[in-house]
Amino acid sequence: MKRRIYIEGYDCSTSISSNKEELWDSIRLQKIGIQDLDITGWPTKVREYWSIQEHSPRACTINSNHDHSVRDELVLRLGVAYKNATKNSKLESSLKVGFIYSATKGAIEDFIWEENLEAKLSKHGQEVEDPIDMVLEHFLLENKIENVALKQCVSNACASTHASLKLAKMWLDNGLCDRVVILAADYVGPFIQTGFKSLKALCSVDCKPFQDNRDGLVLGEAAACIILSHEENEFELKNVSIYNEAHAVTSPSPDGAGLFNCIDSIVSSEQFPELVFAHGTGTVANDATEDQVLANIQEKYQRDFLVTASKWSVGHCLGASGAVDFVLALSSMTHGEAIGIKAEETNQEKLKLKSYLYNEVKSLSIKNVLVNSLGFGGTNGAILVGRSNAN
Repeated sequence: MKRRIYIEGYDCSTSISSNKEELWDSIRLQKIGIQDLDITGWPTKVREYWSIQEHSPRACTINSNHDHSVRDELVLRLGVAYKNATKNSKLESSLKVGFIYSATKGAIEDFIWEENLEAKLSKHGQEVEDPIDMVLEHFLLENKIENVALKQCVSNACASTHASLKLAKMWLDNGLCDRVVILAADYVGPFIQTGFKSLKALCSVDCKPFQDNRDGLVLGEAAACIILSHEENEFELKNVSIYNEAHAVTSPSPDGAGLFNCIDSIVSSEQFPELVFAHGTGTVANDATEDQVLANIQEKYQRDFLVTASKWSVGHCLGASGAVDFVLALSSMTHGEAIGIKAEETNQEKLKLKSYLYNEVKSLSIKNVLVNSLGFGGTNGAILVGRSNAN
């Protein structure tokens, strides 16, 4: 029989917060981290591209030290989350610790715009062959971490955190580690921002998930740390599922078969969520698919749940987006509250599901929370996290 997996520590910083407590308080007050981006230092061809767009680039970013490289900035942010998450952890006494870094692009902004990239790679040697791996390696070096049994970088688009949790569960289930540290962070620079704009995925004003007048997503930054172990704690990772349906490069299947399979494989009538943190990007394609899937889950199990989302506030944090919602799920259980989506109109006629929570903080007895993710390449993910004393 496989041992249960508990959450030993966790923390997260975003555009509206420097730790998990501030994140909860800020989103509870409906703060939005979106701001205009300073593009004066961006490559000329990118600035020319944005000069002819209908709106300037905007995102939910964390204040940065512009003297740092992207690699150093990510390592610094992850170091803060790691320090906060490990305050009450027994990490240092562990003999077998696994480290996973979850990201979409890592420090690619340090190199993608170099006219002489080969010279820069040669100058840095092996250190920069992989812009994601280099972040993890530098993090371990800067934090003087030596008891590393396993280490892995996971880049699975916006479902990267879900894939990282799946990998961590496998390591723990098979006795390869006694603790696993999941680090998650991405940086919003000209490469990411312009790429999403070219896909016509960015919103023109604000992100409005699960609202009839939604028109796209807003990108965001976050740095998170989650520590898993077999030692009993308040919350546990009940299960996590990953499924790739490979419907299209940048959009989910309209019927959401992949996401439905993920959720259906980890919930049951006995272990059902009271609250769902939807992926909720605010794009027409994502929200329509997720709405259909959640409605189908309610119909199959004849059970209701409230549905909320966070990207209207902190933006779409790419490889760290699942970690942000994971932390918020734990905070929701801690406080016994569900925080609604900020919305101008609460009567959404085009949606099938009628249990979205808008514009309010609702007291709620919560034993289990579902966290969804849909990523490029047809990847779908679902996490069930709950109180350890719940069935």
